[in-house]
Amino acid sequence: MFRFNKLVLIIGVFFIGFVFGNLYKQPLKTAIKYFYQDEFNILSYKCDNAMREHFLAKAKLVSKPSKKDVKNLQASELALLDCHSYDKFRKKLLTYGLNENDLAQIFLNSMENNKTELQKFVKEHEIRF
Repeated sequence: MFRFNKLVLIIGVFFIGFVFGNLYKQPLKTAIKYFYQDEFNILSYKCDNAMREHFLAKAKLVSKPSKKDVKNLQASELALLDCHSYDKFRKKLLTYGLNENDLAQIFLNSMENNKTELQKFVKEHEIRF
């Protein structure tokens, strides 16, 4: 009887350890997504906007070179520092255990929660010539 109880206890402890060992990542990922989603969305928006402005400034400089356009291009290149901040933050989230799909899910959740801003987002990020 004593051996049976001891065996059941060992198997029970092993089973509980196995379950928690394999499931701890999901609650951790959920918590990381919850706490960092706003900052991630702000940084990704700033980077997207900076890249779009840089593309437009570069296209304008190619079509009609002027000193004003050169200054606009330089200013837009400076704004690309937002992309550096975004990239550093993204890598931080990856080291915390999130993957590319998790980051995409954060962004999509943000779009879902802000449906009224979807048209603004599309207008802001489309590339116009």
